[in-house]
Amino acid sequence: MTSVKISSVEQASQLAATQAMLAYGDHTFCVGGLLVASDGTVIHQMHNRVMVDRTLMDPTAHGERQLVDWYYKQLAGGVALPPADTISVVTSLDPCCMCTGAILTAGFRAVTVAEDTTSGINYDSLDNFHTLPVGLRPAAQATFSYPAIVGQSGFARPGRGAPLVFPAGDGTIDEKTAALCEMIFDDTLMKVREDINNDLPPEQLLDIRDLPEDHYVRVALSNADPLALSVDFRKYAPDVRLAAPLAEAMARDQAQGGPGDAVALLDHFGNLMLIRAGDEQSSPIRTAFMECTRAYARLRHELFQLHATDRATYPEDPHLFLAHPKYCTFVAALGPDHGAQSYMVLGAYGSTMEGPVPEQNPMQYQYCVDRISRAEVKDVCAAMPPLYSEIIKIDPDPVADQKLAAAVRDAWERLKA
Repeated sequence: MTSVKISSVEQASQLAATQAMLAYGDHTFCVGGLLVASDGTVIHQMHNRVMVDRTLMDPTAHGERQLVDWYYKQLAGGVALPPADTISVVTSLDPCCMCTGAILTAGFRAVTVAEDTTSGINYDSLDNFHTLPVGLRPAAQATFSYPAIVGQSGFARPGRGAPLVFPAGDGTIDEKTAALCEMIFDDTLMKVREDINNDLPPEQLLDIRDLPEDHYVRVALSNADPLALSVDFRKYAPDVRLAAPLAEAMARDQAQGGPGDAVALLDHFGNLMLIRAGDEQSSPIRTAFMECTRAYARLRHELFQLHATDRATYPEDPHLFLAHPKYCTFVAALGPDHGAQSYMVLGAYGSTMEGPVPEQNPMQYQYCVDRISRAEVKDVCAAMPPLYSEIIKIDPDPVADQKLAAAVRDAWERLKA
């Protein structure tokens, strides 16, 4: 644990701003944060790492999400840390839906420096958290703090939200600190999004099955998942043949602390690329979707780096065979529910898309088992901040193949028995 201690919310905010500046230097989303114990001890600091070396490495690597996983990794390694509910995540920007769900799932408190009027959980500053399912709103109101920002500029605000649990000084943030956190994020937001979406369009993609089995892209994919390319489906239309591998991963998910979920990723041509269970024994936010989207992003990043640094050995551009996830199809065993963990997953899906879902792929996110009604799923998604509800337009769909849905439902019932 670091020996740094803060004695005011302004000091904590300055550290978050410094982390945001480090993100700026890494050409990723300029957001940073820290974990602060109730006595003011700074436990750890991190910044956004969605982009590394100007290529997408992990769409879920927001500062807050990383801090939550870091905390649980330390606990698993035997490090003595304070209980989560006595620790505050101080973040330079109002948390997104993914990070909000992660914070609520893990039980931390949250302190926000700058506002985010597009993707922040409290984007309209109404403080009623209507962006969340009804059952999560009281927890958010008791969790999220928006300290007063003092000054004469448009960045000033009154203090709002939950009380601080670490030494707050006079409980205020200087307008210059808040302005830095907001402006550095806004200044680079569109450029980072352009970098994330700098991929080949569907008409230029090539089918990975046409590569020789010893091609470096196919070898890397097989190493990432032995089931890769074991099944191919009609484009965007998984069928009952996906039930068996999903059921196997669902059992692993339950054995590793999850509810029995699993998520498969199919590429633009319908090939099964990856299938993942969660690992909630390691961290309560390592769900199946988080593991799947991160595994695919890591694979792409590693291969793009090989191609960029040694084109003699790795001549073909991996972009040709490993499409942006928005041109692929995620298939989850379990549909969304009203819980914080599920809300985190919807937010993580939004972070994976980082832009509108392509019109030619309307069923980009599918699920097999209803946990709440289709109408309730739509209501949850419609209430999300504008980035998710109006720009990305998140709208998960039940799978069309009823045999697949029935087989996965039977597998889940067996796991629950």
